[in-house]
Amino acid sequence: METRTRWTLVSLPFVGSMISYLDRAALSITAPLISKKLNLDPAQLGIVFSS
Repeated sequence: METRTRWTLVSLPFVGSMISYLDRAALSITAPLISKKLNLDPAQLGIVFSS
């Protein structure tokens, strides 16, 4: 396997995990604003976030 292909296969999951981490961080910061605007209690907000 070529070195370039190998690094591509290593970097793609890394980039995907970084995007996932940033998305979770953004949601945790905006959760109070979302629940206030949509009038959701913590249980309902948890259901929305888990879906």
